[in-house]
Amino acid sequence: MPTSNATRRGAEGAEGEGRLAARSEHRILITGGAGFVGSVLIDHLESDEGPGCGIVAPGLGEAPGIDICDADAVDRLVRDARPTAVVHLAAVAAPAEAASAPGRAWDVNLTGTRNLATAVLQHAPDARFVYAGSSDAYGASFIDAERPLPETTALQPMNVYAATKAALMSANSSRAMS
Repeated sequence: MPTSNATRRGAEGAEGEGRLAARSEHRILITGGAGFVGSVLIDHLESDEGPGCGIVAPGLGEAPGIDICDADAVDRLVRDARPTAVVHLAAVAAPAEAASAPGRAWDVNLTGTRNLATAVLQHAPDARFVYAGSSDAYGASFIDAERPLPETTALQPMNVYAATKAALMSANSSRAMS
């Protein structure tokens, strides 16, 4: 569970996030902060950066969470937080969960990420955006691999979760190349 500072910061809600953004020079928006990686990241940031680092992590403590698939809610969150950095960890991350609800996995992992990226481009275009991909996107490429794979290896997902991650990795690569 994240530290009490993260809970306090997250509990300020949409109105408080504007106040948080106004008093902190560096603001980090973390989606999926209640998950394993997100909670460890928040603990690490708070121990390294201290109280001057503004962490906005919806869904922690008493703070209301947002549905990443709700473009308007995501837009308001980013507008109010005015992040200088975004760490996007929210996802349907368990392959079994994605297989049992593939529509939800595509909505959260693809549409939700698009909603967040669009809002960041609109309201915080200078923010750094960190997206958590997955080696699962390489899938079948690992089958005959005798050494680590370079990122230029073909994406060959073998399940729904991996396909959602591969779609985003492919879209981001295409965009970066154009």
